[in-house]
Amino acid sequence: MKFILPIFTLFLYPLSAPAQTPGWGAPNGCGAPLRWGGEIGPWWGGYNPGGTAADFDGDGDMDIVIFYSIGGGAQNVFAGVYLYENIGNQEKALFSIPRKLPLTKAPLAYDWNNDGRPDLIESGQWRKNLGGFQFADGEKIPRFPDSVRAIADVNSDGVPDLLLSADLAPDAVWPSSAVWKKDEPPYTLDGIWKGGAMRKSLRLLLGQRQRRSIVWKDKGYLLADGVPLEVYGGPDPTFADWDRDGDLDLIVGSQTQLTYYENTGTKSSPRFRRGQRVLAGDAYDLPGIFIHPLAVLWNADALPDLLIFQESGETTWLRCLGHDENSVPRFAAEETLTCREPMLDAGCLAVLSVIDWDRDGDLDIVSGNSYGEVLLFTNSGDDKNRRFDSKTPLTAEGVPIVVKGGANGSIQGPGEAHFGYTCPVASDWDGDSWPDLILADIWGLCSYFERIPGGELKPPRSFRVANGPARSYKPRWVWWKDDGRLVTQWRCQPAAVDWNRDGRLDLITLDAEGCLALYPGTGQPSNALVEAPQRVFLLENDAPIRITNGVGGRSGRARIIVADWDGDGDRDIIRGCTQAGDHEDPHYRDYERVAVWYENTGDDRRFRFRRSLLQHGENVSFCGHATSPAIVDWDGDGRLDLLLGAEDGLVYFFSREYLEKGPSE
Repeated sequence: MKFILPIFTLFLYPLSAPAQTPGWGAPNGCGAPLRWGGEIGPWWGGYNPGGTAADFDGDGDMDIVIFYSIGGGAQNVFAGVYLYENIGNQEKALFSIPRKLPLTKAPLAYDWNNDGRPDLIESGQWRKNLGGFQFADGEKIPRFPDSVRAIADVNSDGVPDLLLSADLAPDAVWPSSAVWKKDEPPYTLDGIWKGGAMRKSLRLLLGQRQRRSIVWKDKGYLLADGVPLEVYGGPDPTFADWDRDGDLDLIVGSQTQLTYYENTGTKSSPRFRRGQRVLAGDAYDLPGIFIHPLAVLWNADALPDLLIFQESGETTWLRCLGHDENSVPRFAAEETLTCREPMLDAGCLAVLSVIDWDRDGDLDIVSGNSYGEVLLFTNSGDDKNRRFDSKTPLTAEGVPIVVKGGANGSIQGPGEAHFGYTCPVASDWDGDSWPDLILADIWGLCSYFERIPGGELKPPRSFRVANGPARSYKPRWVWWKDDGRLVTQWRCQPAAVDWNRDGRLDLITLDAEGCLALYPGTGQPSNALVEAPQRVFLLENDAPIRITNGVGGRSGRARIIVADWDGDGDRDIIRGCTQAGDHEDPHYRDYERVAVWYENTGDDRRFRFRRSLLQHGENVSFCGHATSPAIVDWDGDGRLDLLLGAEDGLVYFFSREYLEKGPSE
């Protein structure tokens, strides 16, 4: 067998919607994702995958079966269980267009009946490999437990053993329960986290044959040097003989790291040494989040390599280079896998800003994501034949722009230290005809990156509130002391537009209580100053537009766009949908699905807005944590269309015709 062990994820959700509805497989303009600009390109996928790999068809190379979750209930995103067939070879992999499998949960690969073919184990169901990528209906495995992370014959007795996820501390879940306390901020005034930590371990269940079935005996925590193995987040284990001494060693993936546990015992009586961090390239931390490693014999050198599945949906390969003098395996830097007919993929939680960034006459896409990056997808074609075939991190003075929450920047705690939730706005803030960058983020802060005409972005300058104490406008759960910076609710994308017609761009975003507010621009643009928030956006009953009444982790997440959607000469507001919406609104669930349109029923002097849906179909939902709309004439017919950044990092295109009439007969 040319597979070693699988990885399994705990996030188990229903399958995504059928292809005839909006989503992957839909016709162009009917909510289909944008394609990468070439027949072959980088791996793409959905949200927070759990994957396994084996030579399922017996042709000598590795195929991949992978499960993508729907992430917060987004039914129409790219989700479910998919097969990526390796149509390349063992040395140079190339993967097919993904094929959906009739499974509902994340599978593990294991030759359950010892016939030489890797089968799939799906939530305690054995699906026999029939060849040709066909698998039998599930046969229940008696006494197979939940929360299984891996199957392995750990003690080499010919009976499969199981590894289960286990908590080492109370409140080891993520996010911690401290996030949901409405009346008590989760940080002290000094920024010390009050909640729990993701202290995770593994439990070992040894298999024993009894008659014609297997009984698993719980041996307790898996020990390393006599104490329970412990990692932060995860854990995701995989086994291989990395030090080439004839027994199985262990690598465990956690939130951003790989930890190696050498087997210093024997093949039949394993004992694991204290964990040591694994170097990949020149870094111990991988750039991804929620690292799911899988040991594979990927090429012909017989060294156990690693496939890495991660929250962004990207799948990468770490080539094993051998081991160091301490028997710790060494790996080359991550390499991205390639596949046929890929989609344009911005990572996880894509937040869009569409503009002619390079001023060549066509539209480019700037996107943020959960990792805190800002990515530029340059249109190398034109607006009639768009071609996106490059993904480049935006830089400021040559340094990639990356935001991280660190130990206390996320309201959901240090478990999000490596998240950034960047929300970019590409807009000409300083009026020099070159788009600058405005960036909101996980902290609730907003930064201005001035662009040198024709050149680089300058280092960021924080937006500040002029002529007033910033504390008056800061959410009450923000722990740090006032330093003059503008602080709004987290993960909100502002609109940058001259709303008050004074010749300066203003910001429109949420205020401290979740209402839509105008922050008028003031002073010199380079100073990034705004005035105190004004609630000028009212519904027809004169109530302010409240997008969320949530606090802490349930706040923010609004993406704001200004456009004349109905073409009547005044400015409307379109926003993305969010699970942090106004839960006191009886119609909350009806609206938080794709995007919401606030029609301006007044004029540009007396603003009154009527709320309605910007979507087609009652059962359509792209809203997991949030959606990100961009309003542009994408198909060149003179009418505004909708692009939508979603949970899975894909960008979905809804033509105006589809939104108004629905799919053609």
